[in-house]
Amino acid sequence: MQSTAKFALAGSLLLFPALASLGKPSIETYAITDTGVALRWGAFEPKGGGQHPAILVLHAGGFKTGVGGPQHVAEELSRAGFFALATEYRLAPPHNEMNSPEHPPPAQNTVSPVDDGHYPEQTNDIRTAIRTARHDPRCNGLVYCIGGSAGASHAVYMAGRGKPGDDQPDLIVCMSGPYDFANKKHLETPCEPMETCFWDSLLNYLDIPDFANHRAELEEASPLTYVNANFPPAFILVAQNDASQLRVSTSRGYCRGSTRSG
Repeated sequence: MQSTAKFALAGSLLLFPALASLGKPSIETYAITDTGVALRWGAFEPKGGGQHPAILVLHAGGFKTGVGGPQHVAEELSRAGFFALATEYRLAPPHNEMNSPEHPPPAQNTVSPVDDGHYPEQTNDIRTAIRTARHDPRCNGLVYCIGGSAGASHAVYMAGRGKPGDDQPDLIVCMSGPYDFANKKHLETPCEPMETCFWDSLLNYLDIPDFANHRAELEEASPLTYVNANFPPAFILVAQNDASQLRVSTSRGYCRGSTRSG
């Protein structure tokens, strides 16, 4: 069943509707963090009701920007039969989208002290979202994740660290994500104008001043650290010239773990 769902999920992404046809999701609070921030998702339910695999749509944004979604992806996935959840998570500074008035209070800037959204808060939020979705009466017990960039990184992190049937997604689809935070090659990669600077975003996300003296923190937060033989089925898209990515399917011999069908 998971193998069939994987190809249905990947295929549905080729059929994005025009943004003008975007439906209105049900905006729901899926959790309140221990700092008091309300976390929300936009729920898109398939027609006809019933229980379906839930899928968390995790946004990009360099760990510091972005809103739940993209919603048009979640809407299209719901048309393909998934209980799709355009999921927000806390952001590193300046986390504008998670501040009031863009994000209704309690937001990251309205709790005291201000919630800065550094690691591991973001992955904690994804963990909570997976658990909440799995026990939602609209879900059939299966939870998938699809993400781009930072969202992809969070999906791989939870796929490696999570416990099957609990906080590990049953399947992931990842696009252009950073997975190897401790790779020294990142320091050799110049930042491009008008593009997210990987090392700048990562230092901000981890709240560390440099790479050279903080390898332990980099390895702890790195999704690659937790890739193992029990990794769930994964569909990972890698852009040829994106230096922030790691080819998980060929790293450390875990090709089986990243491509097997369930």
